[in-house]
Amino acid sequence: MELVLLLIGIFALIAVLSFFGEKLFIKSYTADVDTLKYNIAAKILAVVLLAFSLPLFIVFVTNYPISINLLEYTFWLLLFSALLLGFSVYFFLDVYFTYCVCDDKKVTFYNLWKGKKAFDWSQLKSAVFDNEKKWYVLTFNSGEKIRLSMFLRGFHKVEQFIKKYSSN
Repeated sequence: MELVLLLIGIFALIAVLSFFGEKLFIKSYTADVDTLKYNIAAKILAVVLLAFSLPLFIVFVTNYPISINLLEYTFWLLLFSALLLGFSVYFFLDVYFTYCVCDDKKVTFYNLWKGKKAFDWSQLKSAVFDNEKKWYVLTFNSGEKIRLSMFLRGFHKVEQFIKKYSSN
């Protein structure tokens, strides 16, 4: 029953975000901000996913006997809820703790996984847009890379700098 409620909630959230998502995305993309962070739709989705997956995982761990028997559905539900919780925590941390600051001289990017990276635009070696993942991969002369998602508020500002300083 818990899984059914979770799936209904997730599909309802996806439907609502899909309905309002385009307007939220366009507003977010063209926002004139100095610090680029994920838009409000991504933050809401992260909170809702975490709010669904954590109680679901707790219910399965505390109410059902843990079995490694692959033929029992409780094993698969527990595995599904654990994977969903892991993804939700990762997504939440990424959405709330990733930002980018750029100006005419440099770009500074921070996330929990790789820390803070700052580069001068003059060091930009290449900028390639991955249409499938919807992000730019900026490669600098040192060989280090920054991946900037187009779902960051104010992405068009970074895009202008990329077009200005990119050689390709």
